[in-house]
Amino acid sequence: MADPLPPPPPATHTVHLPPEQIPRYPPEIAKRMAALTRIQEQATTMTPETLSRRRRRSFCCLLALSLVSLAAVLSASTAAAMYLAFDFKSPEYTVLALAIRGLNNLTSTSEPISPEITVSIRAENPNGRVGIYYLDDGAAGVSCGGVELSGGRMAAFYQPRRSVAVVRVTLAGSGVELGGGNAAFLAALRSAERRQRVPLVVKVEEGVVFEVGSAKTWKMVIKLRCHVVVDALTEKAEIVDKKCGHAVRLW
Repeated sequence: MADPLPPPPPATHTVHLPPEQIPRYPPEIAKRMAALTRIQEQATTMTPETLSRRRRRSFCCLLALSLVSLAAVLSASTAAAMYLAFDFKSPEYTVLALAIRGLNNLTSTSEPISPEITVSIRAENPNGRVGIYYLDDGAAGVSCGGVELSGGRMAAFYQPRRSVAVVRVTLAGSGVELGGGNAAFLAALRSAERRQRVPLVVKVEEGVVFEVGSAKTWKMVIKLRCHVVVDALTEKAEIVDKKCGHAVRLW
């Protein structure tokens, strides 16, 4: 038989308590009371001027949101009214030609290049009662396989009713890297050129104002995106396939 445990030292007591009855420091209730006290102190020390400023800020925010919502509704209503009253037809755009310079005879060890691409875009306004002002804040670019080759600004011009305009813009690139880390891209580009099917993407974003009679609309934005396939990367490149789409952002 095992020896019995020795008795505890004199004046010593062992007390077993459940975990939920073990006191903590500081107790949870004390933390909550302290937080509540701070909130009450802030409320009682806030001056009438501070309360007034807060109310004014809340009112101004609410008023601004209401005005923005109202402007959006009115803009949409105006656009719908113009569409119905004037039988508005969306302009049509397509890429007619691409003249490419500085992208031939490249090797994987080539230095950064500065290609130039002249893009000819056909814009048709089919509306008999609506003219179009193209603003001078437009931008255009040409890319291939996600690599930006060239970019530039669009010129401002006015397109009369029921007319066709051909816009030519020369886009320039600077420091375009096609060697080193882009060696695989360059190899794919050369392979596409040998097959006479080089895919390019032409993007244009330009502000426009529509002229309806003697009135003008607010500024809108036309975003054009064309997928173009050419047979070569030269000035005499021929377009073998293309697909264009555009959207109008009302504000």
